[in-house]
Amino acid sequence: MKRKSDDLLTKLQSYPPFDNLSHSALFRAGEAIRSFRIHDGERLVLRGGENPDYLYLLHGGVEVRREDRTDRLTAEEQKGKLYFFPAGRKPLEVEAVGDALVCHVGAADLDELVAWDQMARASGIFHTPQEEASLRGIRETRAFRALPFEAVYEAMRRMQRKTAPAGTDIVTQGEPGDAFYLIVEGRLEVWRRGIYDNAQQLAATLGPGDGFGEEALILKGTRNATVRAATPCTLLWLGKADFDELVATPLSRTVVPKVAKAMIENGHVLVDVRYEEEYDESHAPGSQLIPLPDLRRRLKELDPRGRYLVICAAGKRASVAALLMRQHKISDVAVVEGGMRDWPFETFSNI
Repeated sequence: MKRKSDDLLTKLQSYPPFDNLSHSALFRAGEAIRSFRIHDGERLVLRGGENPDYLYLLHGGVEVRREDRTDRLTAEEQKGKLYFFPAGRKPLEVEAVGDALVCHVGAADLDELVAWDQMARASGIFHTPQEEASLRGIRETRAFRALPFEAVYEAMRRMQRKTAPAGTDIVTQGEPGDAFYLIVEGRLEVWRRGIYDNAQQLAATLGPGDGFGEEALILKGTRNATVRAATPCTLLWLGKADFDELVATPLSRTVVPKVAKAMIENGHVLVDVRYEEEYDESHAPGSQLIPLPDLRRRLKELDPRGRYLVICAAGKRASVAALLMRQHKISDVAVVEGGMRDWPFETFSNI
C-alpha cells in the first residue's frame, strides 16, 4: 500500500539531505516529516525551541517572517534547498502567497536519521535495503541507546553473520548469556517455561529488525527464554566480550566549547559538518564547511597529520564525522560538545 508520505519523499529526494539517504533511511524519513498545504493568505506558525528546524517549500510561494527579517520564497527559487530556522528563536510565521506546500522537519530527528544512515554505510555489514532495515534492532536495543555513535558503529563492525535452519534453538532458557543477536531474515519464536511447571509457552514472535539477548548480558544473568528459529533465518551476533567492552567503554572524544576555542587558537582546524544553509546563518570564525553527506567524497581535502575539531548543530552528525575521519587515518580529531547550539563565542553570518 502506498503511504501518504511517499509522494512527499519522492519530491524531497531533490533536497538535502534526502538526496543522499539510503533506501531504508529514506523510507523511515517519512515518520519525521510534517507537511502543510496552505492557501493564499493563510498562516502557519512554528514555535522555536532548543533545536533548529528545516523547512522545504515544494510548491507555490510564501513569506517567512522572523524576528530579524522577512524572506519571500518561491518553490522555483528554493528547488534543492532547505530553509534553516535556528534554535532559540521566537515563533516563525509562514504566510502563503497563492497556494503552497510546505514540509517541516525537526533537525534533531533528521540528524539522528542521517547519522545512523552514515554509520550503517560505514560498517559494511548491511548489503541490501532489507538488511539496512534491521539496523532498527540496534537503534532500539536498551544497551545501545545511550552509547556514543562510535561505540555503536564499532559494535556493528564486530558483528558476525550466522545462518540457522528452522527448528534451531539460538538461545536456551537457563543458560548464561553469551551474545547479543539481531535478526536480518526469518522468523523466530520466544518460548518460556512457566513458574510452576516445565511446560513451554509461546511468549512472542520476532522478525527482521528485532534484537534479543542483551538483557542477560546487562544483568550478568541467565537467559529467561528459549529463542527458536521458526523458519530458516540469518542473524548478526555480537559476543559477550565485545558487548561488555563497548557498553562499558565509550569511544567518543569530546571537548567543551571553551576548550575547543583554545585548541583552535593553538592550531586545530574546526570542521563544520552542517548543511550550507545552517552554516550561512551562523558559523564560528575560520571554520571549514564540509556537510556530513559530502564528507566521504571530500576526505582527501583533510591532512591525515592535521589536528581537527568537528562541530554540527548539537553533536550527532559531528560524532559520525569524527568516526569517518579516524577511518581515514586522521587520529587527532575531537567533537565539540553541544555543537553550535551551545557555542557561546563570536559567530559570523553569510546572509
